[in-house]
Amino acid sequence: MPLIHDEPADTLGHRASRPDGDGSAQPSHPDRGTRDMAEAMFARHVRVRTFAQGAREMDSLAARFPNHERFHLLAMRLHDRSEGRPAALAGWMRLAERFPHCGEAFVIVVRTVLRMTGRDAARALVEARFPDGAPALPHLGMWARAWEEVGEHARVDATLSALLEKGAMPVDVASLHAGLLRRRGDLSAAQAVLERLPPAPGEDAPAMHDGGVADQLAALRRDRRLLARRGLGDTAARNMHQAVLRDCLVSAIARRGTPPAMRGPVGRVVMFNGSLGAGGAERQLVNTAVGLTHAARAGGAIGDYRLDGPVEVACRALDDRPHGDFFLSDLTSAGISVDCYSQIPADVARSDTAVGGIRDVLHLLPAPLDAATARVAALLRQRRPQVVHLWQDGMVLAAGLGAVLAAVPRIVLSVRSAPPPDRPERDRPEYHMLYQTLLSAPGIVLAANSRFAARRYATWLGIDEARVRVIYNGVRPLDETPRGDSAVFMAAFNARVPATRTIGTVMRLDDNKRPLLWLDCAARMLAQRPDLRFIMVGDGPLAQQCHAHACGLGIADRVLFTGRRPDVGFWLRHFDVFVLLSRWEGLPNVLIEAQAAGIPVVTTPAGGAAETLVDGVTGIVLPDALSPDTHAVSAAVLSLLPESATSVATIARDARRVATERFSLLTMLGKTMEAYVE
Repeated sequence: MPLIHDEPADTLGHRASRPDGDGSAQPSHPDRGTRDMAEAMFARHVRVRTFAQGAREMDSLAARFPNHERFHLLAMRLHDRSEGRPAALAGWMRLAERFPHCGEAFVIVVRTVLRMTGRDAARALVEARFPDGAPALPHLGMWARAWEEVGEHARVDATLSALLEKGAMPVDVASLHAGLLRRRGDLSAAQAVLERLPPAPGEDAPAMHDGGVADQLAALRRDRRLLARRGLGDTAARNMHQAVLRDCLVSAIARRGTPPAMRGPVGRVVMFNGSLGAGGAERQLVNTAVGLTHAARAGGAIGDYRLDGPVEVACRALDDRPHGDFFLSDLTSAGISVDCYSQIPADVARSDTAVGGIRDVLHLLPAPLDAATARVAALLRQRRPQVVHLWQDGMVLAAGLGAVLAAVPRIVLSVRSAPPPDRPERDRPEYHMLYQTLLSAPGIVLAANSRFAARRYATWLGIDEARVRVIYNGVRPLDETPRGDSAVFMAAFNARVPATRTIGTVMRLDDNKRPLLWLDCAARMLAQRPDLRFIMVGDGPLAQQCHAHACGLGIADRVLFTGRRPDVGFWLRHFDVFVLLSRWEGLPNVLIEAQAAGIPVVTTPAGGAAETLVDGVTGIVLPDALSPDTHAVSAAVLSLLPESATSVATIARDARRVATERFSLLTMLGKTMEAYVE
């Protein structure tokens, strides 16, 4: 981690308090050549994507100039790309604390807290930073960007507009406000902000003494003319993103027409996802792609359908987050090609004939469509698949329009959890219109992996639930062979805490999965059953807090934290009961995999979790997902610890039967092919 994380307090505080650092010959500020060298070094590592190496080199430079904010900022950007935003959050927080004028650091903290723990936590963070309301310069821009992240648009607009009325708004803050308004899609208001700036002396136009603002205003006027030429008037200028996206979708759907009925074997299939990280949806994508590929090579028969293939996978990127290529080897070892569409040069993508009708307004689409649409269309025009399978809401947003532009005959929108409005921190105003418009086109179908998700999406979109196909996850028993140091790690735990009854989990250590509550429940169970021990498999932003919490509860010696592990099957075979306490879920693979291993499960009723088991037979569904009670969790877990070997065998048999009958890989592949054809 960078110097801003790890430097001892006496070094950080002492150096920061004296312009000349520790009094040595080290200069407190770099010369121009050193600054240029640092910027070039940063740009090179970003270009070749050597983020970890770049972070180490930038840390070294920041150590030489501990008071130079820019070097610490560049180092944190590289750590962010190397380690992932959640893991880098502590570093961003320290950077914001050490350099209070660093708006980028504080806004990133707010954005990350919003995504990880919700709007209330992010709002509290901004209020704590600015307890007296809107500050004076130079912090006004930081205040505005932070509240914008939280979604407090009215607060930002009221404050900045009042300053403009008084003639007290600096040009750079007016530019910021116009930029925020444009990002929301309100070109009309953004243009009005800049046009109300007082003109420079001797000039008729607003703020012509600032070339950047003049260019910004010219761009806004140019974009409004583009909207007008497409027949999108003042209403679109106030809601640009949805208006342009709807216009592009409607025109692309009209050009695509009605695809011919799918007859004969299915040809090329391209599956899209953001990355191949260690997630449940990613695992199901891999299971589906590999299963279909093996079936195609074995003759192509999958139930009543045939697949000639090939099956291919496309992702936005694999290297812009830690472990984004977690499942890559599973695909490549099966001979499945993987493309990253973000690597297609923008000018090449924009020149493709598929985007000819909307080329001039691509930059007016909401992110990430502005960058993704032409690249996705170009990739698909080159591949010419019969089927495109888009996994998760984010990829439906990023690649849905591109798939229509490429005139793909069959497009499957695969949703894996509750719809976006159920997760406000991830919702986007474009989602509702996007799904409704896509589903109005022939040959585009919606599939969910649980009845819960199918019901919620149907209600949200105002469509018949029967239109949402349910394709349950397909799970095969996991390999129980240990990999890496897992066997040694487990043997050490056995030596320290002899094998008794083991309660375990496999999860991402984040706020949604509630690992701290899980440990609270472990402490309560241990008070009743001192022979218990606990294993937590997984990693995430709350990992350090989990270790500290276990120590605080006095149970650290009874808990094994394994970190992220590829050999989940090995760890499952050491569990007697599996416990998952999620706030929200899709259809949790781990609950199915635990039962396939013969392990009873305890879960909250989050999302489709209750659909994975037979309540009271192969596990217990807790009554509440919002605020599970530790007493209820403990009682449920302890009730699943039968004393006789016969009872254990009965539970294991029933659990395996449910997992194999309800969630077989063959059933999932057959339902997937049905969605591709019918």
